[in-house]
Amino acid sequence: MNGINLLLTFVNEIAGPRRMPASLFSQPTYQTPERSTVNEVALAAVFCAFIAEGEVETRHGYSAGYDLHFIRVDCETASEVIEVGLDKRSSLDSVQQALFAAELTGKAPVILIIDSDGRIGPYETRIARAANRAGVEYRTLTRDFLIRWRMTSWLRSYRQAGL
Repeated sequence: MNGINLLLTFVNEIAGPRRMPASLFSQPTYQTPERSTVNEVALAAVFCAFIAEGEVETRHGYSAGYDLHFIRVDCETASEVIEVGLDKRSSLDSVQQALFAAELTGKAPVILIIDSDGRIGPYETRIARAANRAGVEYRTLTRDFLIRWRMTSWLRSYRQAGL
C-alpha cells in the first residue's frame, strides 16, 4: 500500500464511513462575472457614488419602546433618501423603507428599481403603483446602464479635470 492510500485508510478509520454529497461530483455551473459579482449592494453603491453623488448605507437610529434600533438608507443625498432594489420579490417592502427613512430624516422619499431583465414585471408594477399611491417618487435604471456607467467613470474624470 502506498503512502497516500495508507493515509486515506487511516483518516477513514478515525472519521468513520461518510457519504460524500453528490454535489461534489457534479459539473460546476459557471456564471458570468457580472451576474456573480454585481449584486444589489454593489449596484446601489455605483448609483449613489457616481450618479446621485450621495452617501451609501447611512445609518439612522430610532427608538421603539425602551430599545434603540437602526435602519440603513441605501443612498442619502442632501434632499432625498433613496431606497434601491432589484426587480425582485425582495424589493416589495421598498415603499415602507423609503417612507420610514423619510420620516426619520425629513427628506423626500425615492425608490429606485434596478431592472435586470428588460421588462416591466409584476414586482415593478406593484412597487410603482404603491409608490404612486403613497406619493413616493419612483425611478428605474437598467442593471447594464449602471455597470457601463461604472466601467466608464474614469473617462468622465478626465473630462472634469480638463485633460
